[in-house]
Amino acid sequence: MRQKIFKIARNKYLLASLAFIVWAGFIDSDHNYFRQVRLKKDLQEMVRLKTYLEEQVEKNKTLANRLETDIEFVEKYAREEYGMKRDNEVVYELIPN
Repeated sequence: MRQKIFKIARNKYLLASLAFIVWAGFIDSDHNYFRQVRLKKDLQEMVRLKTYLEEQVEKNKTLANRLETDIEFVEKYAREEYGMKRDNEVVYELIPN
């Protein structure tokens, strides 16, 4: 039995294949396993970021369209976002604790 295992372990094709797998899987700096895992994680994060940014673009397009067409919305938006007021009014801003 021991001689059979030793014979298999001395097989040059098996040794060359194992050496290639170890080199390609762990040692090669461009294509190793750990780098592939990190790249896959980065890709997933970028896909999430792309989805978020596409949603923001749609939101901003809708806002820009409303600001161009609805004059009452422009006044409301200016008051809420930029604290603008009319000449003869006082605006109190309530800040929750």
